[in-house]
Amino acid sequence: MTGKHLFDYFGLPYDASIEDVKKRYRVLVKKYHPDRNKSKNANVKFQELHKIYEELLTVIKNRQSVLPNQIDDSPEEQWKKYRERARSIRLEKQRKQAEAMNLWYDQLQSGKILKYTRFVTLCSAILLMLLTFDIFLPTRYVKDSIVRYSTKIYHTIDEHRISKIETANGENLWLDRYNNGFFSYNPFVQIEKTRILHSPISIHKYDEQFKKTIPIELTVYWAQIMIFIALLIPVFFYFYRVRDIFLIMGSYFTRYFVGPFIVWFLFSNDRWIHLFTFGFL
Repeated sequence: MTGKHLFDYFGLPYDASIEDVKKRYRVLVKKYHPDRNKSKNANVKFQELHKIYEELLTVIKNRQSVLPNQIDDSPEEQWKKYRERARSIRLEKQRKQAEAMNLWYDQLQSGKILKYTRFVTLCSAILLMLLTFDIFLPTRYVKDSIVRYSTKIYHTIDEHRISKIETANGENLWLDRYNNGFFSYNPFVQIEKTRILHSPISIHKYDEQFKKTIPIELTVYWAQIMIFIALLIPVFFYFYRVRDIFLIMGSYFTRYFVGPFIVWFLFSNDRWIHLFTFGFL
């Protein structure tokens, strides 16, 4: 039985109070109490009356917990109020998210985080300039010999065929598309390297009948485009002033990828010595 029908059963209006229900219940109890009413269904009617009385009290208590005048609003007005509440909740959520993001931005652009980010950016800019000079400066040639080579062929991501060699100076190099068996009868070569970083570019093999130039894969010179892009990202985000997700990504990329990469880059193959001496050592 719905709430309106419950009130109809008691003969009360829908806006009746708890006191009105209690008064009406006392009247109906006297009328339908089995001790006073001798009809056959008096007992059933009395139990039903008590059940409806309990339900009515519950309905009125629930109604009192609803916002004022809500029960008198039309469906359109109730929908309008619902949308206003939903909008206010959404705006409040957005405001809190914006405050959290601003706090995050402030942390990224202040204190130790900012100092470390600027230091990595400065190192990236210096390294970029040195790498640029290293590309355009004249190359150098170092005499060496092949002491060990592999006849096994590997494939790079771009489907280049490469094989590994080891030189007398202790360098392990990957050669592009060459049969290393030719080194068995003439192991002496010249390795072309960049001026500053001494990064291997190619191997020059001289025979009586021909001169062979073999490109070297998987080196700094070979991956210079990817290295340039990685080092340019901190410089770009140093001038990036929009507070969005890209600024956060740039900060994390600078601190957790570019920083460790620069350390690895400088201290592998003695590059830090080559850089500080501009390639003389």
